[in-house]
Amino acid sequence: MMLIRRRWIKMSHNGILLLPGCGALSFSTDTFLNSMSMVLGNIIAHPSLSRGQASSSSSQSHSHSPFSHSPLSHSPLSPFSHVRYFTNDEGTSSPSGGGGGNGGASSSSDVSSEEEEDSSSSSSSNDPLSAALPVRANYTTQRRAGYAGGKFIAPVMQVLRLTDEQGKPVEESGEDVLDGSVFPDANTAVKLYKTMARLQVMDAIFYEAQRQARFSFYMTSAGEEATVVASAAALHDEDVIYAQYREQGALMWRGYTCQDFADQCYSNERDPNKGRQMPIHYGDKHKNFVTISSPLGTQLPQAVGHAYALRMEDDGLVASRRLDVSDDAAGEQHRRVVACYFGEGAASEGDFHAALNMSATLDTPVVFLCRNNGWAISTPAWPEQYKGDGIAGRGGSYGVRSIRVDGNDAVAVYVAVSQARAEAAETGTPRLLELMTYRRGHHSTSDDSTRYRGKASEIAREPVGRFAAYLKGLGWWSDDEDAEWRAECRAEAIDALREGESVSKPPISGLFEDVYKDMPWNISRQLDETLAHAKRFPEEVPHGVPLH
Repeated sequence: MMLIRRRWIKMSHNGILLLPGCGALSFSTDTFLNSMSMVLGNIIAHPSLSRGQASSSSSQSHSHSPFSHSPLSHSPLSPFSHVRYFTNDEGTSSPSGGGGGNGGASSSSDVSSEEEEDSSSSSSSNDPLSAALPVRANYTTQRRAGYAGGKFIAPVMQVLRLTDEQGKPVEESGEDVLDGSVFPDANTAVKLYKTMARLQVMDAIFYEAQRQARFSFYMTSAGEEATVVASAAALHDEDVIYAQYREQGALMWRGYTCQDFADQCYSNERDPNKGRQMPIHYGDKHKNFVTISSPLGTQLPQAVGHAYALRMEDDGLVASRRLDVSDDAAGEQHRRVVACYFGEGAASEGDFHAALNMSATLDTPVVFLCRNNGWAISTPAWPEQYKGDGIAGRGGSYGVRSIRVDGNDAVAVYVAVSQARAEAAETGTPRLLELMTYRRGHHSTSDDSTRYRGKASEIAREPVGRFAAYLKGLGWWSDDEDAEWRAECRAEAIDALREGESVSKPPISGLFEDVYKDMPWNISRQLDETLAHAKRFPEEVPHGVPLH
């Protein structure tokens, strides 16, 4: 049985903190108030996942739910009721004072020598979430519960991690606190990696195509492939996705090809949105992927409204259309949920707060997926977007059970989203996941990130290679397979671009369709006037765009 474990962390020089009762994979309300861990510098909890215990079935599940504990329903709302301190060698017991920001960050010497012997990945100085992102280690401002130096210090939510930055399952001793949930089997894991690698290759080629002025705009998922693809893999295909604008990996998981993406970027007649959206604003009704909208955060309340409609439907159960279900489970019924992606920058919009409150009070099955990549274009997450406990730390305020996950750990993302999706479907209530990742590239082709963060920030935080190492360690993937697959993906992406730019554009007359079921007289008149103008001034008609 796979187990996720809790660990002991040495705090400063005079206290040791035991990670609280519900463990690394517990959602809040309860975790935020009763089960948060307070850490010094290294905020990463390293649960255990044994390499030799991987399931060979379509997925491994256990009846015990790590999200099911709700001590708040039986106890007062005390943020410190489950905080326990233990004395050090001198017998001193203290929650330890400390300041915020860099001044409160611990060095690797703050971690006990016993832990360094037990785990090579325990040092915060070697951890990608602290080494590559200084604000990631301090983005909660280094704090622990209580008063220190006359200032109130709040608790900090821990981060779920199942593999280290080398792709090795994290092995640590400690008290077993919960059973494992759903882990990807060999077939699912290989498909997950192949999708991440294809996305990585396609992004690189399409980005260069935009630089060649072959289409007007592009945004890559560089550094966030695991966050998007692994979360999409944990959803069901009938679940509705509301994306922000860096989630092409979710569509790719659901069957989109490089040609489909190229057709949309070129706005040709094969684009499902009929060329009416700018590049990367994907949408496909048949894939249950709602068309992306540029205004930031609008998808959040829209997702809540959609989930509320699903909840109110009499036929809320639909036959599963998952690609990986076994034959004997093909007729299994699954209740739909809505998955809503957004960045930590969008969480600064009022729509975020309204959406969480509405979702909690209306009991809607929404899985909120925050991609915290550290940057809202050029604005750093901490301290310019928030000084509190990130995004997941806000969930408890609205009564939304929340968790923080290493978004570059594909296994952890898959496990956490699988459980969140299952609970949202079963209870009809929302879940919030903050996926800690890093935007390795520019915000978009309209951005130059070196102007505000410098090349020093481009530290290798590469989730695709990390997951490949995990698969190779299990014997599920090889270097030869990798080279062959990437060559195939490269050829597919290049061919897709060539074909996409040769396909005809949608006609001008199509601009006036789909506004009303039956075109009213005023829209009909506008259509006639537009066509008459185009015939009179043909030089104003974009090249290759027909009238009808």
